[in-house]
Amino acid sequence: MAFPAFVPKGHFFSSYSDSAYHRECLDKWEHRDAFLSLYAAYRAVWESRPVGLGYEEAALWFQERLEKVFASKSPDD
Repeated sequence: MAFPAFVPKGHFFSSYSDSAYHRECLDKWEHRDAFLSLYAAYRAVWESRPVGLGYEEAALWFQERLEKVFASKSPDD
């Protein structure tokens, strides 16, 4: 299973972003649920983006929403 580079630097999961994993390894990983929840939240923001915004406007919209998604720095927060 592969993931895009979706986690910002400094976040607990940043080194796991932009990587591929064996399904068996991912399924056994202790942080699997937290990582997949974070990815699902990221995808939900991405898929809800408004159509027709200019680049700067879209970037600001996306950044504001992702700050909330990545507010927790570790899976234990």
